[in-house]
Amino acid sequence: MIVLLFGPPGSGKGTQGRLLSKWLGIPCLSTGDLLRAAAEEPTPGGRALKSHLAAGGYATDVMANAIVRKRLAQARHGLILDGYPRTLAQAEYLDDVVATLELAEPVALHLRAESEVLVDRLAGRRQCPACLRIFSNGAHECKDCDVSLVRRDDDSQETVRERLEIYARVTAPVLEYYGPARRIDFDAHRAELEVFSSLQAALEPVLGSYGTLRKRY
Repeated sequence: MIVLLFGPPGSGKGTQGRLLSKWLGIPCLSTGDLLRAAAEEPTPGGRALKSHLAAGGYATDVMANAIVRKRLAQARHGLILDGYPRTLAQAEYLDDVVATLELAEPVALHLRAESEVLVDRLAGRRQCPACLRIFSNGAHECKDCDVSLVRRDDDSQETVRERLEIYARVTAPVLEYYGPARRIDFDAHRAELEVFSSLQAALEPVLGSYGTLRKRY
């Protein structure tokens, strides 16, 4: 099973990815994770990618596509992709790869949330400067480290709005590409376990086509 997880910053996508990974028994990998892992490979391509990223460059479609293709070819029981496909070209490439590798069509899950709700949620987050854990809901101190929490620079309201605008602009064509027939939308305003229950209910009918997926990966 290939699961594509979409959602704007603050929608809880990371949390849902971890929950789905544990439930399905398949890894959840973000584009960033894949790129960092590829950049550490002791190969000419890995060294070139590491140099490119270190210089502040962004991963091109060609780079992201090659890394995802390699990971899909290695996936024994399935994969959850967080942050890929990010562009229309990547979505079209993914369809070609799925057909070439004779994999089942990906399931696209989209966590929807209103921008202003996400601005309030992200702007209210705080981070422990010691363990780097993220806190919300008005927390002011990390009880584990006994230190005061700080607000990250990228969690200011201005920065959050800019991130949300970029996400909406870049991702809109991808979400349209998958459309209602290939994409399942979920209300991300609810508590995380309620959202997870909805994801489970949507995937349960699909699981029958794959047999037992819940194996260690």
